[in-house]
Amino acid sequence: MSRRHGSETVGMLGLTAHVSEHRTEHRSLRHGTRWLCLISSLALVACKTVDPTEQLDSVRALEAERGGRLLVWEQSQDDASLIAIRLDALLHDGLTRDDAATIAVLNNRTLQAEYEALGLAAAEVLQAELPSNPTLRGAVLFPVSAGDSSLGLMAWLSDLWLIPTRKDVASLRSTSTELKVAQMILATAHEAIAAWDGVVCARRMAQVARELEDALHHRSELIRQLYDNGFVDKVEWTSAVEDLLHQSLVARRREYLVQEAAARLAVALSLEGAAERVPENATLVRATIDDTLSVAALLDEAMSRRLDLMDARVAVQLTARRLDLERALVWRSVSVGVSYEGDFESVASDAQNPLGPTFSIEIPIFDQNQAGIAAANFRLRRATKTLAAARHRARAEVVTAWRAWQMTAAQLDTIEGDLNDTIEMTDRYARTWNDRIDGSYLDVLGASARRLRLDALWIEKVLELNGRQLQLERAVLSG
Repeated sequence: MSRRHGSETVGMLGLTAHVSEHRTEHRSLRHGTRWLCLISSLALVACKTVDPTEQLDSVRALEAERGGRLLVWEQSQDDASLIAIRLDALLHDGLTRDDAATIAVLNNRTLQAEYEALGLAAAEVLQAELPSNPTLRGAVLFPVSAGDSSLGLMAWLSDLWLIPTRKDVASLRSTSTELKVAQMILATAHEAIAAWDGVVCARRMAQVARELEDALHHRSELIRQLYDNGFVDKVEWTSAVEDLLHQSLVARRREYLVQEAAARLAVALSLEGAAERVPENATLVRATIDDTLSVAALLDEAMSRRLDLMDARVAVQLTARRLDLERALVWRSVSVGVSYEGDFESVASDAQNPLGPTFSIEIPIFDQNQAGIAAANFRLRRATKTLAAARHRARAEVVTAWRAWQMTAAQLDTIEGDLNDTIEMTDRYARTWNDRIDGSYLDVLGASARRLRLDALWIEKVLELNGRQLQLERAVLSG
């Protein structure tokens, strides 16, 4: 605080003005206009609104590189109507595998809630751009002089070097949020695809279980007839009954798994009865990968495109800027302005009203923000080490996912090749032998049961392989 010519300078940053009852009309108009312009400019800054369009566009760009699915952030009734129209169009001809992923990205309630984080990020960026809120202060000194009054508008000069750093920090936080939302979009789409596969698999497995139960029931009846006529012993008959009872339990379990898979799909899509929209004749299709791909190429792609690695790199940049901000905060209490000072006790029309600059600075003596700077240094070191660890983890996940894919694909090749050929040969032999000797048909039933078990094994392996493909995509693109 300072006093010149009997007036008070108010302020941290401040533009400080002192008003006298005895100034000329011309001077009042001039200074009134000056105050009006200043207040108007500050009001324009304060009236900026939060617009998360930039954040949403960034997320859309990230998704376009990885899935290309339509994104709609439900912020209004128009958005809700657009989503509803799109859902109706997608469900018109039944729910396909690709449709499930598209609908989940559009309609999943958890994902829609996550979009709100983009609005929070946009608000933080806007707040970081705003100067410190100016304060209008007035003072009248008693009992020295009732005319010795002042009016001051405070603002901080230190905003000139703090705002750019604050904005960088907020922008990097926003980028991190965008990357996390993009990760969730990919995870939501993958969950929907896996859930759709699960419904189709559960249905087919339940059907195979029922067919196998029927085959074993027929077999047990034939063996019972043979037992009644003394052709087989009781052990063989009871063994056949035991096989039938065991398969009956499996069939009941498979029926329950159909309901469980339907519930999973409904949650993934946030759509009740979603499984009912999956066509009854829908089948699993074996996932494929480009034969020219190598684990080295996948590793290179993961290092450049994997979202969690991108986020970890942003975290390093963010902590570095936070360190800069902590260092700048040492000089956070710097103000400058102009002050209007007058001889308020004089009623003479020629009273002196000098207008001059005011500069003030608060220099910290006991607290140089050492703790804040040290904490920022530790955060930077941790972020750097976390990035290195994330790279190691990404490499391990890509290699593991690639090997798992190769293993499952090789197993499926064996099922579709040698094992299938063996089952077909056994079935043909059993039917031919039965026709020639007019046998009991037991060998034919046994061959049919083996065929059904092979079908069940193939379905499970295709489901596993498709899951391996999703795992590999996450390892390369998301983490």
